[in-house]
Amino acid sequence: MGINISSSLSGNTRMSDGNSPDIHDEPVQKGVSPKGDKAEAKLEEAATTRNKIFNILDSLKNADDDDDEKKMAMARNGIFDILKDQDVWQDSSGKEGQQKVACFFELLQKYPSLAEELYPLGKFCNDPNRVHTSCEVMLRPLEQLILLQAPLPWIKKFCTEHPRSVVQRGSSTGLPPHVNMGLPLHLACERYSWTTKYSHHLILYLISTFPEAISIEADDGYLPIHKLLLHYSGDNNDRENISHLQEIIEVLVRAHPESIIKRVRFPWEAVSLVLCDRFDIRILECILRHVPNNVRRFNFSDIRAWDMNPAQCQCICQILFPRMESIDFSNSTNGEELCRAFFENVQNFAMLRNLDLRIPLHVVVGNMDTYAVGNMDTYALIKEGFRHLTNLKSLILSLYGECAQWERCQSFDMSEPLSLLLEGNNQLRTLIVKDCYRVIIQPDSILQPIIDNPDSSIQTLDIRCFPRNADITEILARLISVNKTNLEHLVLQHITFEPQPIFEALARNTHLKSLGLPNIGVSSSSANQGDTNDIVDDNDNDTGVFTSLSRTLQHYNATLEHVNWIDASFYDLEVLEYARIRHYTLLNRFGRARARSETCTCLDLIEMLDVVFRDDNLNRHKKMAILSVSYGLLREAPLRWCRTDR
Repeated sequence: MGINISSSLSGNTRMSDGNSPDIHDEPVQKGVSPKGDKAEAKLEEAATTRNKIFNILDSLKNADDDDDEKKMAMARNGIFDILKDQDVWQDSSGKEGQQKVACFFELLQKYPSLAEELYPLGKFCNDPNRVHTSCEVMLRPLEQLILLQAPLPWIKKFCTEHPRSVVQRGSSTGLPPHVNMGLPLHLACERYSWTTKYSHHLILYLISTFPEAISIEADDGYLPIHKLLLHYSGDNNDRENISHLQEIIEVLVRAHPESIIKRVRFPWEAVSLVLCDRFDIRILECILRHVPNNVRRFNFSDIRAWDMNPAQCQCICQILFPRMESIDFSNSTNGEELCRAFFENVQNFAMLRNLDLRIPLHVVVGNMDTYAVGNMDTYALIKEGFRHLTNLKSLILSLYGECAQWERCQSFDMSEPLSLLLEGNNQLRTLIVKDCYRVIIQPDSILQPIIDNPDSSIQTLDIRCFPRNADITEILARLISVNKTNLEHLVLQHITFEPQPIFEALARNTHLKSLGLPNIGVSSSSANQGDTNDIVDDNDNDTGVFTSLSRTLQHYNATLEHVNWIDASFYDLEVLEYARIRHYTLLNRFGRARARSETCTCLDLIEMLDVVFRDDNLNRHKKMAILSVSYGLLREAPLRWCRTDR
């Protein structure tokens, strides 16, 4: 329940001043203080209430048997009078308190339906039978007993005699729009940190009477564990209190592990709630150990963890990460402590397959005056950690943060850690290193292992940290020329190269599907090639074929499906050259290599044309391209569809 009831239960907001709550009585005046300034007033009020309750019992015995409605109204008044007297329930050991409690249960025994009715809890009401307004809170007796901190034996007695009360959801009758109601278990969990020492026994008892409540949401979407964690104050983190809280959480998460990863405001709401200083680390350990076994992916954007302490970082890395196949740090801002904890435990991450890692920049960027390399201990952990990632299939690496004085910072070489990764891992398929200022990677350390290793599993290589304006024509041409590799997607930034050797390598390449290089195709000039102004060039003369990317695609390469012009805007491209590259890469996407094959039949060609006509993208945005692609494919294999005996 989301409303603060404590103010309604305080002395300044008592619901009655002791006058009879009969339906003909006048309402209590708003300015009257129920406490008074003398002890005699309080004693007189208690005596008046006691006499009213006993009078109600006598009236019920003497009333006519036919007047059931009047009996019900009198019993309701008596129950309401006892409920609103919080002193009765907080100190029921005295004779007077025991008498009132006995009357309470006697009335409910006579009229069991009253145990399921709603009773007002507010300072503007002293009559449970009148029509209530939206400013009042209406609760059932069990909910009021929980709020009144009634002794556990009385709550157990009530639940035993009225078992339906445990499964009834709180009603929104008379509640403000922001108040959310749930089961009694939700309310008990919400009030855990404010109630008496027996409160954890109360929660465990409510669970035992209705275990299904653990997986039932309140109106605001919260489960009982969320209510417990959200309202826990952490004011008393002694050994006993932590052990009680841990016992409750153990029962909740063991019975319903999915509650840990349930999304309310965040996908991992329960974990997000405990990642703060008011919770002992043992609570986080208890929750993480019960994460469902089918959960194999963890993304830091799924939790609210802006500033985890070192103990929390170690806890996550030691308990949760060894079970994960995919970890995404891309939205993490927890800095060096999380990075250190990850690499200190990386040898335990045998199941890890996909890693999106962010490393704090100050860890690897040093100072030019001292020639330091940031934090050498953390860097050594990172370098050694990459050696242990032998089962990794995808790595996306980025560095973030700022140095106080960029002009005094040296560029740092990340070649060695990545080289160790490539040497010890034959399963890596994706390697992406995002553009990181002041961090560089030597081309040979990444490209040469792929060229030398025929068993390299690299399919996607995207490096944007090469030394700026480095000429890598020779090694790049050798990489593209090798057809024994699995490389399909290649993106390199901040480099220079001679176009003709790269085009010659592309002519021999049969494995690349996408290519991204700085200004590729920008410098070509159709005027120097003797080309026509048509997109489709009918000239089969291959003179000067390696002077432009479009002519290389036209005559030789039938597998490249996408070209990305890195560091070039649309205005830098020649319109005709751009259109031709797009045309031939589109043909490649729809099977030009298959059409050129000697084994291609007329049925194969018909199947390819059918795919073209059914393509949603072409039909939605490029209907004219359907004719262009169809015509281009037919031109590639004329002998497959036209007869030669005519």
